[in-house]
Amino acid sequence: MASKLSGSTKRTVDNGFEEQPCIRCGNNEHDLLHCKNSGSTAGLAWKSFSARQVGYANTYVIGRKKEWNANRKKESEQQSSTQQETDVQALPPLETARPSQYRDASASLDPAGIAATNDLAEESNDSDTVNGLVKVQEVSVQEPVDTVLWPYAEIPEASSKNTGNVFSPSLHKSNARNSQYPVRKEFVKHTTQVLTNHFELKFKEDTRFYEYQVVNVPASKSRRKTRMIIKTVIQAWDFLRENQDYFTTDNINTIISWKPLHGALNAPAARSGTGNITSPFEWSPRPIADGNTRLSPGFRYMGEKSIADLQAYVNPSGTQGRADFNFDPIVTALNMVVSKSFSNQVFQLSSNKFFLKKGHNDLTGPRGICHALCTIRGYFYTVKPGMQKVLLNVNAATSAFFRPLTVDEFLRDPTFPLEDRERILRTLQVYIDPERLDVADVKDQDHVDYLNKPQNRIKKINNLGSMIGEPAMKFKKFIKVADDQWQEAANYTTVVDHLITTFGKRFNTNLKAVNVGDNEDPVWYPQEYLRILPYQIYKRLLPDNLTEGMLGHACHAAPTSRALVEVEGLEGLGINPVDGQQPFPGCTQIIIEPKMLQIPCARMPALSILYGATTDVKRPNEEEARWNLRGNTKFLESPGGALNYYFVTGPGLKDSNTSWIYQTAFQQQVKEYGVSTGATCYGEQTMLHQSTGHVDLTAEFKSTLKSLQQIKPGGNIAILLLAKRDIPAYSAFKDIVDRSLGLQSICLTEAPNLRGSQCKDVMGISQYMANIMMKANLKLAGRNHSSADRKTSNSQRTTNSVQQILESKLLQNTLILGADVTHPGSGSLIGCPSIAAVVGSVDDAGGKFLGSMRVQEKCKTEIIDDLEIMVKERVDAYRIHRKKFPTKILYYRDGVSASQYEEVKTTELPKIQAGFKKAGGSGKVLITAVVAVKRHHTRLYPISGTGAGNGNCKSGTLVDSAITSPYFSDFFLQSHHGLKGTAIPTHYFMLQNDLVLPETLLHELTYKLCYTYVRATTGVSYAPPAYYADRLCERGRCYLRHFFSPDRNSAHYKKYLQKKQELEDVDQPEISAMLSKLSLRAAQPGRRRPRKLDRHIELERTHRDNARVSVESYFLQEAKDYWNGKVEGEKNDRGAVGTGKGKGKEVETEEKETVEVTNPWHPALNRTMFWM
Repeated sequence: MASKLSGSTKRTVDNGFEEQPCIRCGNNEHDLLHCKNSGSTAGLAWKSFSARQVGYANTYVIGRKKEWNANRKKESEQQSSTQQETDVQALPPLETARPSQYRDASASLDPAGIAATNDLAEESNDSDTVNGLVKVQEVSVQEPVDTVLWPYAEIPEASSKNTGNVFSPSLHKSNARNSQYPVRKEFVKHTTQVLTNHFELKFKEDTRFYEYQVVNVPASKSRRKTRMIIKTVIQAWDFLRENQDYFTTDNINTIISWKPLHGALNAPAARSGTGNITSPFEWSPRPIADGNTRLSPGFRYMGEKSIADLQAYVNPSGTQGRADFNFDPIVTALNMVVSKSFSNQVFQLSSNKFFLKKGHNDLTGPRGICHALCTIRGYFYTVKPGMQKVLLNVNAATSAFFRPLTVDEFLRDPTFPLEDRERILRTLQVYIDPERLDVADVKDQDHVDYLNKPQNRIKKINNLGSMIGEPAMKFKKFIKVADDQWQEAANYTTVVDHLITTFGKRFNTNLKAVNVGDNEDPVWYPQEYLRILPYQIYKRLLPDNLTEGMLGHACHAAPTSRALVEVEGLEGLGINPVDGQQPFPGCTQIIIEPKMLQIPCARMPALSILYGATTDVKRPNEEEARWNLRGNTKFLESPGGALNYYFVTGPGLKDSNTSWIYQTAFQQQVKEYGVSTGATCYGEQTMLHQSTGHVDLTAEFKSTLKSLQQIKPGGNIAILLLAKRDIPAYSAFKDIVDRSLGLQSICLTEAPNLRGSQCKDVMGISQYMANIMMKANLKLAGRNHSSADRKTSNSQRTTNSVQQILESKLLQNTLILGADVTHPGSGSLIGCPSIAAVVGSVDDAGGKFLGSMRVQEKCKTEIIDDLEIMVKERVDAYRIHRKKFPTKILYYRDGVSASQYEEVKTTELPKIQAGFKKAGGSGKVLITAVVAVKRHHTRLYPISGTGAGNGNCKSGTLVDSAITSPYFSDFFLQSHHGLKGTAIPTHYFMLQNDLVLPETLLHELTYKLCYTYVRATTGVSYAPPAYYADRLCERGRCYLRHFFSPDRNSAHYKKYLQKKQELEDVDQPEISAMLSKLSLRAAQPGRRRPRKLDRHIELERTHRDNARVSVESYFLQEAKDYWNGKVEGEKNDRGAVGTGKGKGKEVETEEKETVEVTNPWHPALNRTMFWM
């Protein structure tokens, strides 16, 4: 369970073993080690944990207590302190020790000892005790600083290599028993080959890797400071300094070496506070200094990372291979080793991604070049096990970055709304552009020279204050009266005078000052002095007007994508792409073949598309896998009947005739496609659309549509015509018609059909309106089309069709489910919930799905909480439509990563069983579960002459070997024609296979389902059940747009800020009282305030974390209330009276009535795919 704790959470728990009050229960009389209140969460740390973290942390504490008690008993049995001395020679010999002897070496450490050793990290604040030690500051000032972007480098030309590193793996099937997931039973018949962005890795004989950790680095340090501490440790410890060619580090706490570093380590063993040795695997080398603080990091041996185990794993037919082998730790280590070879032209922001300093491009929008941001080309990389080979996966990855503008230039730039610019600047690193002026005193000049060093000119923006020239911007200087003797001046000095005297550069005193200190001890600079450092990534959602420009840089055509990987990507890793097989320059133990793998693949057969009985079978063209609706097309099923609509027009239409043209075309085509016997307008109104914010905009839509209903009731669909794509208006419209009015809805836009300022005529928009007919048929509970083998003719309409497959013995009575979860982004409100959706089939051809949707209990939770009740709803719908219960379930799960597979299998699949039982199903339903993953880094490239016209592989390309799991049933399928950029195949991984589906049948069914997507006349990129769930989640985001993408000028957002501040201030008096009891470091000469100790910083951080938990909890409940239609004091249109209290799955009202919360939309929509 301890492995489930994040690094920061684990450090918090470890540090709490000797802290009072107890960080779990809050009791002042004991620490965590002696806490017996395992059910309490009143302590500062436990209060901030999620429910899952509390469970993991409690389990971890139990284990550590057992280890501590065992160690105490062991110590009491030891004879004397001399016999306790443990020398490094007592370790098991490296050449004979089993890896297991090392891997869990740290598990025996005494928690009390760890806490005591942590205390040593700040054992002194006296400059005399740090004399002679290597100082962090001395090491950090040697680091180079980029203050401008490097000169631009062009994208490499398309690769001239016609072939790759040809690899046809032996198609051995594993004999593994009791494996975690279904093992592969068969392979598809391979008919051709493709290139893939994977490179073969080899290891020199007898290669061994060792893992070490630098421990007892104070957790309160920033990431930048921690990085500098690690670099200082390397310089201070001779056994590291002299072996830098033989190890790499993540600059956080881990070192991976390909040479044993502890074999000749001359350092004392680490000891606990009582003087006892904590472990024979940990040492206390020479201390270092951080300013006047003495730090005593330790060095711990974690064990060997076995290459032999990894090589055995990739050969499932061998005797040593184990399907249950956890290769993640060795892969993490190897990724660190690969990073050792980075050239100086790249920079790294995360463990698996680097960017080229020369790879920047202008980011453009409607107003021209964006001056605040640019794009930079980067690359993802990871070592991974393939079939019979260890591989390196490299893929292009482009991101947006801040340009190196001065702060005043950034604040003048119109890229971001004025009210957002200051918020975006917070926490950005800036560089003090001007140098400090020389001074007369030699000793003071040394200090000025030190401050002028590039690393010392890096600051972080805290906030912006008032105008820097205001009279209140003043302070009392400290004046040097003698050597190291300082005295506070009697008179105030203005910030302006001080800065001009110090730097000699004038500035605009009417601009806001920039605080690069903290709130208690601000340090003010003018905007013109501070330059945003380059190569800082922009983490938020891009403004809409820059999205197209971003895609233009990020979406590379397949030939360009291949060239980027094979040339620029490999060069960034220190590899010469033309030199053939070669070792990595940073670690010559690893050898790479710098040619992409060329691997076997299959091409799925062409398909036919089935419409209504009177419509000819459609044939998707081979080039684009696309067809059209021309030729008297009738949908597979159309209920007919009357279609009565309300027509709402938004502001800003270019052509006054657009409304008439659109309505005329709509009325004609609903009859032409058989959607309805006719369409009648029940009322039309133009909306002023003057509201700001989602809540006000929904009220305006509601008022408009209610007035139309009052004039002529009985309409069953609302149509909105907008001038152009308008997400806020679209979201508010869907929110009100879905949830309040219970109307079907369609949104139209004028922009696609304009020629200048004039709209095309009725015939000119026929193709546009044909796509609308697919939506309209769904809104009226129809089915659009299905797919079958290409040989199918009008007289053989079900030859190997989806319907025939689903009616076969293996899949008869199968309910197909799709599920997805969407999460809030960086621009969302704190407390914005995650939304989960489940869809289920109700026909015999996989052409109609109905849905369920809930908000998750906690923010950003991927595992679906209310899956049981949503599956019950889907089973109920299947039973109602099919007049029988399903006996089998095929579950397509979208959006989970490989690290979550196990949790999906062990948590979600039992909930599916429970949901089936709750719906009244008898016995145990058979479940086959498949994860569909789009967000991965595998790309496929056609061999010359075999691809589509845009350079991608043709649709239907399938890979089930070489780069797939050596054991488990998985495959890559590119079912679509990539319209822009390099097509991404979907990775399908089987979690469970109760149906005993053959892999080839799953390939076929999945591929054919991709051609049944209800709103497209082309194959889509992944299985429609998962796709429909994704689209339903998007509809949920519309309902909560004021939480997901708030309008910062709206009344709701202003109310949010006010309440957020109130919640953050609740515990401030208590925290201030606690902080006042902690001692501070003595103020350094010339500083106004004493510096905080690490414990002080940790307490403030805990307070911020707790405050965030309170804010998140409050606004999560507010979002749930809105979702469930509970607006305080109002009656909603679904019959519930709002109480302002929270609702869950089944909740009690204040009158003790139990109310079951169902889907957020009106029940009138339950029987249709309204969200499509």
